[in-house]
Amino acid sequence: MAPSSAAQAASMGAQEEELFHAVEEQLEEKGLLATIRAQLRAAVFEAIVGRAASGPAARAPPRNARARRSRRRRRPARRAG
Repeated sequence: MAPSSAAQAASMGAQEEELFHAVEEQLEEKGLLATIRAQLRAAVFEAIVGRAASGPAARAPPRNARARRSRRRRRPARRAG
């Protein structure tokens, strides 16, 4: 059992702990627990690296709907003819 699993199990009652261990064992036997952990590690890594790569300087400022409306009003109307 992983250290985080032990900490979680310690805060549970006897029935919850038994269920927790049964589910953990089933996931481990099917190889799913390792897959879930790997996916979680990859997602955390991507979130950290992605955030660093797209920091405030790399992001475009959000478009302001009010500014867009005011730009439209300033354009001169086309004249017929």
